Amino acid sequence: MDDKIRDAQQAEYILTHPLTVQAFADIEKSLNDALTNVNEKDSDQIKNLVLMKKLLRRFRLAFETHITTGKLAEKELLPRRSLFSVR
Repeated sequence: MDDKIRDAQQAEYILTHPLTVQAFADIEKSLNDALTNVNEKDSDQIKNLVLMKKLLRRFRLAFETHITTGKLAEKELLPRRSLFSVR
């Protein structure tokens, strides 16, 4: 359980770090620019660019999933910790 919380904290740190945020923005902009400028008859290139956009989204989602899982684990752990705390 603590591993999930630690992973969530690390994932959130990475995903919200300014360098990561900028990298995602730069990659997304590059892909959008490439899609805008690709020859509409070049279906292979269009397909590859769309796949790259989907991969970028999945990569971000992997981090978001760790964050969500960790937050749920933390909520689940809080009631247990309060049972054992001394008052």
